[in-house]
Amino acid sequence: MKKALLLNYLLLSVSILLLLNGCGKDVKIQPPPNHNSWNLPQGAAMRLGKGVAHDIAYSPDGAQLAVASSIGIWLYDAHTGAEIALYPVRHEGVRSVAFSPNGRTLACGSGLGYSSEHRIGTIWLLDAKTGELKQPLEGHTSEVNSVAFSPDGRTLASGSGDDTVHLWDVTSGHLQHVLEGHTGEVNSVAFSPDGNTLASGGRDKTVRLWNVAAGDQIHSLEGPENSVIAVAFSPDGRILAGASQTVWLWEVETAEPKWTLEAGEYASEVKCLAFSPDGSTLAGYVSGELQFWNAANGGLTHTLKDIGWIEHIAYAPDGTLAVGSRYGPIQLWDVDNNHLKAAIEGHLASVNSLAFSLDGETLASGSFTFQFWDIKTGRRKNILNGGNINHPVCYSPDGSTLVTGISNDALRLWDIATGQAKRILEGHTESVRCVAFSPDGNTIASGSRDKTIRCWDVETGRLKFVLDDHTESVTSVSFSMDGRILASAGGRDDTVRLWDSDTGESIGILEGHWNGANSVEFLPDGQTLASGGWGEIRLWDAATGEHKRTLKGGFRSSNNVLTCSPNGDTIATGSYDNRIRLWDTATGQLTLTLEAHTQTVASVEFSPDGNTLASGSRDGTILLWKDVLPR
Repeated sequence: MKKALLLNYLLLSVSILLLLNGCGKDVKIQPPPNHNSWNLPQGAAMRLGKGVAHDIAYSPDGAQLAVASSIGIWLYDAHTGAEIALYPVRHEGVRSVAFSPNGRTLACGSGLGYSSEHRIGTIWLLDAKTGELKQPLEGHTSEVNSVAFSPDGRTLASGSGDDTVHLWDVTSGHLQHVLEGHTGEVNSVAFSPDGNTLASGGRDKTVRLWNVAAGDQIHSLEGPENSVIAVAFSPDGRILAGASQTVWLWEVETAEPKWTLEAGEYASEVKCLAFSPDGSTLAGYVSGELQFWNAANGGLTHTLKDIGWIEHIAYAPDGTLAVGSRYGPIQLWDVDNNHLKAAIEGHLASVNSLAFSLDGETLASGSFTFQFWDIKTGRRKNILNGGNINHPVCYSPDGSTLVTGISNDALRLWDIATGQAKRILEGHTESVRCVAFSPDGNTIASGSRDKTIRCWDVETGRLKFVLDDHTESVTSVSFSMDGRILASAGGRDDTVRLWDSDTGESIGILEGHWNGANSVEFLPDGQTLASGGWGEIRLWDAATGEHKRTLKGGFRSSNNVLTCSPNGDTIATGSYDNRIRLWDTATGQLTLTLEAHTQTVASVEFSPDGNTLASGSRDGTILLWKDVLPR
C-alpha cells in the first residue's frame, strides 16, 4: 500500500513539474518530419522524388551522408538512411560535394543550371548544421565536377569542365591558384594525406600531380587509354589510383606505374574508385559489378554482383561502403559480411511522362523505372523496372490498362488490377517518345525517334498501320474527343500533322511553329487543338486546320509539353526555362507563372478533377500544385 502511494506521489510530482515547465506555452506533439514538403518552390504542395543524385560524401565522423542532387544537398543518417535535411542551393542543382575535415562545412559545386544571381560553375560553402549559404566561390566557367578539402581544411580544390583546377582559400574565399595543363574536362581531384600534393584526372586521358603550395605541375602520369573518371590516394599517401578503361596504380614518390588491376573479362570503363579506411582494399565499379582488389598485390578479392548501375562510392570511417547512381537507390553495405545495411530510396532520373489514374488518387511517372505514387501521402506505392529515360506512360480511358515504353523500341501493356504484363507491342526501330489511347480504348498510337507513328489494336496487339510522313522524331500524339482524328507533333520538323485515325490517311499539315513543334493536345470542346513550340502556344480549329489564336507570354523558351484542364479553360505548359505557365484558352492571356524546377519541365498533367497539377522534370522530381485553376 505504501509503495503504491509513493508511486502515485512521484507520478503526480512529475506531472506538476511538466505543467509548470510548459506554463504559458502551447505544448504540442510534433509529427515526424515529411521530406516531401521540405524547401518547396513557392506555391507547390508536395514533392515526389528527391532529384538526380550526382555525388556522395561521408561526414568525417561517419554519422551523416551528403548527397549532391539536382535540387540541392540531401543529408541522411548514415546508419539508418533516414532523411535529416535538404539544403537547396539557390535555384541550382549540385554536381559535387565534400565535407570539410572538421565536419562543419559543406562545399558543393554547381553545374546543372543557372540561378538569377550566379552563373554555372559557382562553388558554394554551406554550414553543415544549418545549411546557411556562405560566400560563393566564382571563377570557373563550366560545371564543377569535383571538390575536395585539403587535410587541414584551409584549401579547397575544384575540378571543372573548363579544363582547369582551382585552389581556393577557404577562410577568405580568395582564389589562390589556377592549375592549367589539362586539355579536356577535369573529372576528379584528390589531396594527398599530407596535403602537399593534389591529383587530378581528366577527359584528356591524363592524371596530373600538382604542388599545392606553388601551384605547379609535378608530373603527368601516363597509362590510361580513356578518360580518367576518378582519382584516389591510398591512406598512407604512397599509392595513387586512377579509374579509366582499367584501374591504374602509381607510386606517388617516383610517378612510376605500380600495376594495372584486372577488371574482369568483359570490363568496360571503371566508373568510380575508393580506398578502404585502412588502405588494404581498393573498390571500384566495373561492368555491372562492384569489385574489390587487394591494394598490396592488385589481386581481385571478391565482387558484389547484381547491385545495379553504380556511378559513385564512398567509404565511411567504420568501413561501411555507400554506393549509388544518379537514378537508383543509394545502398549502404557492410562489405566484410556482404550485408546490405540500408537503402536510401527516392532519387530519380528525368521524369519525362506522367499519368493520373482514373480516380485521381495515383500518379504514374515514366523514367528509367515506372513509379506509382499516392498523391495524398506522397508515398511510392509500386515500381516497375525496365524503363528508359524517354519512355512514356499512359492509362487507358477506363483505367484498367497501363501502357509503358520498354527497352528501346517496344511497348508493354499492363493489367492494373493484377499488376501483370499483358502484351508487348514491337515494331519501332528506335525509342518510343509518346503514346496515347483512343477515347474508346481500342487503339494505341505511339510516336518514336524513328520518325514514325504506329497505331495498334489493343485487344489483339496487331499493328493497324504506320504513319511515316514526319521527317524528325515524333514527340507527341493526341486523339480528338470523338476519336476520329489523330494529331502528331514532329519536333524539329516544325509541323503538326492530322490523320484519319481509322484509315491512317493524312488529312492536314499545320505549319507556323519554328524551332520545334513539341507537343499537341485536343481540348475537351472537341473543336480545338493546342500545339506548343518555341515561345508560343497555337490553337487550331481541329476540323479545318485554321489557326485560331496564339498564346504568347513575352518569353523566349520552348514550351516543351502542355496539358489542358478538364474543363478546357486552362492550358498548362512546361518549358526549357524550368517554369510552368498557365493560360486562359478563351482570352489567350497568361494567368500564372510558377517558378518550379531546377531543370527543364519535361511533363505536366492535370488530375481528372482539375484540382491538382503535376509537373515532372529533368531534375528528377515531381511537384504537385493545388488549386491553380481560376475559381
